[in-house]
Amino acid sequence: SLSMPAVPLVSEMAAEQLESLRRSLEPLRRQLLDHRLHRLLAAPEALRVFMQHHVFAVWDFMSLAKSLQRNFTCVTVPWLPPAHSVVARLINDIILEEETDLDSEGRPASHFELYLGAMEQYGANTDAIHRLVAGLTQGQPWRQALEAARPPAASLRFTTRTLEMVERNRPPELAAALSLGREDLLPDLFRQMVGQVAGGSCGRLSRFEYYLDRHIELDGGKHGSASAQLLLAACGRQSEAWELASRAAVETLRERLALWDGIAADIDRLLTH
Repeated sequence: SLSMPAVPLVSEMAAEQLESLRRSLEPLRRQLLDHRLHRLLAAPEALRVFMQHHVFAVWDFMSLAKSLQRNFTCVTVPWLPPAHSVVARLINDIILEEETDLDSEGRPASHFELYLGAMEQYGANTDAIHRLVAGLTQGQPWRQALEAARPPAASLRFTTRTLEMVERNRPPELAAALSLGREDLLPDLFRQMVGQVAGGSCGRLSRFEYYLDRHIELDGGKHGSASAQLLLAACGRQSEAWELASRAAVETLRERLALWDGIAADIDRLLTH
């Protein structure tokens, strides 16, 4: 069975494992960065389709991050000091800015709320994601709430895979998905999008551009570094942990590819009708 390393371990061996894993993921990263979806987003109706899918990935990110906070800090009472204060600080910093960042007017808002605001400003349909939140608020199990929300098929699959990983609650998997499947990837993906969506929107994309810029700034900076440290702490010198992390990273990127394929296919159907 896996155990958390006794100390946040950034050994030479662990650092080499991480770099080797990153190199092995490069072909999948390249497929995502070169995906035809990015070229489709110049059309306003295409971007709305993208938002209606992608908002579910924005939402499920917080369950992934919160599951790591649960593993690396104390979120129950009576409180106990965290086993690794440095690692606890890293995940708490990520949560602070993802759950209570500042919007463009300086008001506290989660990145999920920022995204919803961007969708509303641009006229994207938010009914499905609001149905999901309402179902969960009423106490429905996540699978029931997600299916009842009727999200696009590709988003349903992507979010289901994320929450299944959260249910398994294996820190190496969770940390790999967060670091290599999200924080290490999204800045480059979002840089691709900025060039496609900029201009011609008469100000109706200002909130979306703010969201993208904020993620590029945070994930490309301290969040990317912090999530890598979380992965090192979760795996340490344990070869079994690194195998779990490797499989999770590959799965997460493949699921992102399937999501991108599904969104592109839905845009194709819209634009050809």
